[in-house]
Amino acid sequence: MTAVHVHRFVVLVWLAGIMVSCGAEPLPSKDCWVRAQVRIVLDGAPPPLPIIEVDKSADHCGETLEDPVLVVGPNGGVLDCVISLEPVGMALEFDPEVSVLSINAKHCLLQPRVQCAQLGSSLQLQNTDAIAHNPHLWDPKSRTAANVTLFNDKVRRRVGLTESGVWRLDCDIHDWMKAYIHVFDHPLYARTASDGLATIQVLCPPGRYRVRVWHEVLGVQVEEISISDGTAHLVRLPLADHRSKHLLPHGMREWPKK
Repeated sequence: MTAVHVHRFVVLVWLAGIMVSCGAEPLPSKDCWVRAQVRIVLDGAPPPLPIIEVDKSADHCGETLEDPVLVVGPNGGVLDCVISLEPVGMALEFDPEVSVLSINAKHCLLQPRVQCAQLGSSLQLQNTDAIAHNPHLWDPKSRTAANVTLFNDKVRRRVGLTESGVWRLDCDIHDWMKAYIHVFDHPLYARTASDGLATIQVLCPPGRYRVRVWHEVLGVQVEEISISDGTAHLVRLPLADHRSKHLLPHGMREWPKK
């Protein structure tokens, strides 16, 4: 990749120091709280989405399709980035909030592509396409957690998310179909929306935090920052496909073009 094609995405972290007395609202046993607002922006023009040459089920999926691995809004905001915070030298007290997530095989894609949940949540797999799909769920240690053929919407499978880390879902029939579930053992995480914004409610005193930014293609960046006074933190990453070769769809055209 030449220098001309090296773009960067920008993570603007507005750490809004909203200092609230514990007597004003029924908050956890903390002296104060802050809200971290995160906006991730691609610095420069985004490349067109990669094109997949469909080698199976073309009568249903089409001969080619766009793979939504790097969706950037009109304002440069990047969708489907996962932001998490880790306190440095502080204990974190919280009540676990488990949930039931759902991933649907629809229009020959797994939707939604990226989700987050706390440890102990569960995931339901389903298929509303008119063709069969075979979701294969891998746990954070690359072990098979589920592998089931879904012929239609009447066949569903629920799986417990029993380990923290990144869970990956593939379709064994159509290898471009992928999704990711980030499971955390704390509540300090968020996924960016279509405008690149995410908000994390920090139920700890202001102080030092490690900020981890994950994106399927753009990779991972970790930095240590101070959350206290509404200052902004900036992280830059060059545009590059950081996925392992075994995760690249076989029918993907060259992307991003050099």
